[in-house]
Order: sequence, then C-alpha cells, then structure tokens
Amino acid sequence: MRCREPQPRRSKLDPNALRPPGIFIFVGGAATVLALDISKLGSSPPTTAWRTELVECDGEAALSMIHGFPTSSLYVVSSNGWVWKIVSRTGKIVWRRRLVRAESNLGAASLWLQSTCRLIVAFPDGKVYCISPFDGKDLWNVVLPSVNLQPKLQLWDHIFLVSLGSSLFVFELTTGNLVKTAILDNPQISNMRVTKNGKFIPTATDGRYATISLTQLLQPDFACEWSEGAGPLPSSSRKCVFCDW
Repeated sequence: MRCREPQPRRSKLDPNALRPPGIFIFVGGAATVLALDISKLGSSPPTTAWRTELVECDGEAALSMIHGFPTSSLYVVSSNGWVWKIVSRTGKIVWRRRLVRAESNLGAASLWLQSTCRLIVAFPDGKVYCISPFDGKDLWNVVLPSVNLQPKLQLWDHIFLVSLGSSLFVFELTTGNLVKTAILDNPQISNMRVTKNGKFIPTATDGRYATISLTQLLQPDFACEWSEGAGPLPSSSRKCVFCDW
C-alpha cells in the first residue's frame, strides 16, 4: 500500500480548498527556498508564490530537495546536516531536525522518498539516515565503511550505494542491515537502476554495463562481469518515483 498522510477534513467554504494550485518550481540556495508559479508562463513571467528562510542553515551550505508524497510536501536537506519538511503549497515548515552535528560542510547530500513511508538521506562521507516523512523521527541510521560516496542511490526492497572507489554497499530498506559489500571493478559508475524483476544494472562511463540479480550479488564468490553497450531497458513500464526509469 502506498504511503498516505492523514489529511484534515476541510469545510466546503474553505477558500484554500478552492484556490487554484498553480504550477510550482522550487529553487533553493543561500539558506532560502523559493516557490515560483509558472502556470501563466506563456503570458507573464513567473511569480514568487512563497519564500521560506531556513534559519538553521549556514548560508554557504548546499541544499538538495525532493517533492513528493506524503501529498504536497517538499523535503530539503542541507550539507551542514539539517533536514526540513515544507508544505509545498504555502512554504510553511512542518518539521525540522538536525541529523548531523557537523563541524564542517559535509558536501551535497542525496535524499530519496520511498513509497513505504521512508525518507532516505545519504551524505557523501558515508552517513545514511532513514527517517519518517511524517515527523522526521529516526527509523534507522548507518555509517558505511567508506568515504566519498557518490550521490547515487536506488531503492526497491534493498538500497544500493556506490563509492568513488567502486565499492558497492547493499542493505535492507526496512532495517538498515548491511547485507553485502562488493567491488564492481570499475571506478567510474555513471548510473544505477533496479528493475522490477530484481535486476541491478550499474552502467560505467566507458560504456560497459552489468546485469546482476540480487541472488547472484549476495553470493560469497560474487564477481562483477561487464558487457559492452548501453545495457537492457527495464522490464517494467511502470514509472518509479524513486528510480531513474
């Protein structure tokens, strides 16, 4: 079942319920998030729908954002360790919390929203957090035995994360248990995807790809075999909100 956030019951005369939703694009930087309404872009320039200051954020910190479920929510994470949930229609901050008390900038974080009510935040130094999108509370967190993690993460029932040294880490989505560490034998991974039939497909910058089943990957004697070409297309036509297919 897809994750759904309980919504308050509205009066039929509530003006917010009758207000046109607009078409927003979100821009973040310098401790500020802007929502620009582009619904009338053909006849007039974009207008600022709202502006929210992230007072806990260092002005030099990089911001990463994702918009998705629970309905009408914007999630923002800063490179100094803060994460916010914002109502995408109004700019109101629902909750904020500090994941990491960092003495220095951690680098741009990656965040993914998973359909079973989990928000995943991964920092380049190996710290990975799984929190509830409803209230920001911890579900689990891990520190991977590597640094310089690429901001590439693909989800199904397992999480796949690759370091710049081509170390692959696989851990369970529900518990955060690390179930596999493997070497992909290619230092330049440009893309990763997980197909619906359980195939993990990393693609290298030199044009090679590998097609790996989770069963194969979890074998003690696993060795990655690379093929030439762009790789097979995903087997499912279903658009996945947390993958690149």
